Amino acid sequence: MGQRLTSERGQDTVEWGGALLLVALLIGVLLASGVAASVASGFECSVEKVLHASARCSQPPSQPPSGPGAPWASSDPVTRATWGSYVSLGDSYSAGEGLGNYQPGSHIDQSQCRISVLGHCVYHKDPKVIDGCDRSGSAYNSTVSGGYDFKGGKQTWACSGSITRDIYDGPNDPTCSHGHASGSYGEGCQVDRVNANTSLVTMTIGGNDAGFADDLKNCYMAERPGGQHEAGCLAQRPTIDGEISQMEPRLVSDLQAIRARAPHSRIIILTYPRPFPANPTGSGGCLTLGASIVSYHLCLSAGDQRFLNSEAAKLDTAVCSAVQSANVGAECVNAYNAFAGCEMTDPHSCLQAPTAHLSGSTVIGINPGAYHPTAQGQAILGALINQEISSPPPG
Repeated sequence: MGQRLTSERGQDTVEWGGALLLVALLIGVLLASGVAASVASGFECSVEKVLHASARCSQPPSQPPSGPGAPWASSDPVTRATWGSYVSLGDSYSAGEGLGNYQPGSHIDQSQCRISVLGHCVYHKDPKVIDGCDRSGSAYNSTVSGGYDFKGGKQTWACSGSITRDIYDGPNDPTCSHGHASGSYGEGCQVDRVNANTSLVTMTIGGNDAGFADDLKNCYMAERPGGQHEAGCLAQRPTIDGEISQMEPRLVSDLQAIRARAPHSRIIILTYPRPFPANPTGSGGCLTLGASIVSYHLCLSAGDQRFLNSEAAKLDTAVCSAVQSANVGAECVNAYNAFAGCEMTDPHSCLQAPTAHLSGSTVIGINPGAYHPTAQGQAILGALINQEISSPPPG
């Protein structure tokens, strides 16, 4: 019996080998006759499955249709944006910092409080060290994906703390290890999340390049109760302006890298809303440092608010300038006035209020969500993107 089984297995081997040889000949005939390689490959894959061959059977990734009738060449701007996948890139404004409802794996919730007084945390480590990307389901990309049907679905890869070098940092740093957010979290360059099947990319970026979180903190640290000491805040102007200037060419590189990987996508860049009223007249953006019994308030003077508004305007101008300089057909939506009527000083602000704690590394720590859009603010930003999708400016 053992000899019979051995003999049959040998015969099977010859038969299967002959069958596979026949398959190879058929595929060669198909290719020689002008049949597309993808068709021949599909035929090969199907036959291998039938024969249970041991050779690997893999289909090439699906590619969007090409030619004059391609969806990205449509006269309908919505079709050009929705034929494939929607990918949200960028920093904490795009991620939804401070809003909770975080994407699994993007937030590590650990208590950082080290000293409490009467139930108030007055000293803890800076939470940003461990918080991760904080991708919230309440970010503006949810408004966008809720307003349109993206044939390839939606992906969110925006990461709180990201700078332009976390989007793309050139061929000499393919993992974006020079960046301080995405690279540090092991995700590499965000630009690698887009491909030929991406039909829409949205992004906010540049605020962290300009160091606005630290700039704002320095403004508070320069203040005194009553908000009458502005010199320390305004003294940052040369540094911030220099950082904005250095950001611009890096954003150009980001946009060109996105276009190279997603050649048929619409790329929409959103700038940042001004945080304070256009003409502030009193102190605002106040935060309380300390417990209820031993505490004092730090507020930003009208001069500080005007200064921060002006720096936000410079950043927005630089972002849109980079979009134009990149020459890749990207679109810039200037959101500077998006929160008019619900700035930081409004009772129903579109920006999250700041809270403070003493920090071992920075003296004063401010909550990561401070000055980031509330859920209401994110919805407004999403509506701006949706308007751009359906009604882009001519040209």
